[in-house]
Amino acid sequence: MNDRLKAALDHVQAEDELKVRTLEFLSRVRFGSEKSRRLPYRRMMAAAACFAALMFGASGYYLYFQPVFAISVDVNPSVELEINRLDRVISAEAYNEDGYVLLSSLDIRYRDYKEALEQILDSGNIQSYLAQDQPVEVTISGNNEKKSKEMLDHVTAYTAAYQNVHCGCVSADEVSAAHASGMSFGKYRAFLELQALDPKVTPADVQELTMCQIWDRIDTLSGDSQGGHGHGHGGGHGAGHGRGGHN
Repeated sequence: MNDRLKAALDHVQAEDELKVRTLEFLSRVRFGSEKSRRLPYRRMMAAAACFAALMFGASGYYLYFQPVFAISVDVNPSVELEINRLDRVISAEAYNEDGYVLLSSLDIRYRDYKEALEQILDSGNIQSYLAQDQPVEVTISGNNEKKSKEMLDHVTAYTAAYQNVHCGCVSADEVSAAHASGMSFGKYRAFLELQALDPKVTPADVQELTMCQIWDRIDTLSGDSQGGHGHGHGGGHGAGHGRGGHN
C-alpha cells in the first residue's frame, strides 16, 4: 500500500515538474520570438534617428554658412563681409592691400555684424582716415529687399555715432559687376557715379584711389565747390541710394 501511494505521488510530482518546464519553455519561445520581431524595428528606429540627425546637421551647416546679405566697408581699406541669416559674419574678404592689413588685425568671423562693424570702425586704420575727415562708405547688399532695408536702417542707426560714415544699398547685379571688376561693391557704387559724369573712366582708373579721392573727382565734375566732398561728407551721416547724403 505504501509503495503504491509513493509511486502515485511521484507521478503527480513528475507531472507538475513537466508542466512547469513546459511553461518555461513556451515562455522562452514566446519572449524570444517577440524579441526577434522587435529587434529589427528598434534597429530601424535607431538608423532613422541617426539619419535624421545627420540630415539636420547637414542642413544646419548649410544654413549657417549660407550668406544672405553682405556689407562692404570702404575708405581706403576696402573689405566685404558675408552675413548669414543669424546676422553672423561667415567670411571677410579684402579688395586691396590696406584691406588685408585691416582684416589681419581683427577677430570678426562668426561675430554679430554690428560687433564686426564696431571692430572695423574702431580700428586704428579706419580711425586715422576719420580723423582726416575722409568718408567711410558702408554699403548693404542682399537678395531680399525688405531684409536689405532693415539692415540698412540698423546699420545707419548703429553708425550714427561715427562722424563721416555714410550708408547705402546696391543691387545683386551691381555686386556681380563689382566683383567682375575686382572691386568691392561699395567702391563700385562710387565708381558708377564718377563714370556717369565721365564715361571715359574705367575700373582700372579708380582701383587704387581712396574713397575720398573718388568723391573729390565727382565733386569737381559735378561743379560742387562747397567742399566736404559733396557726398554729405562734411561730418554728416546719411543713408539710402545715391549721392549727396544718400537720398
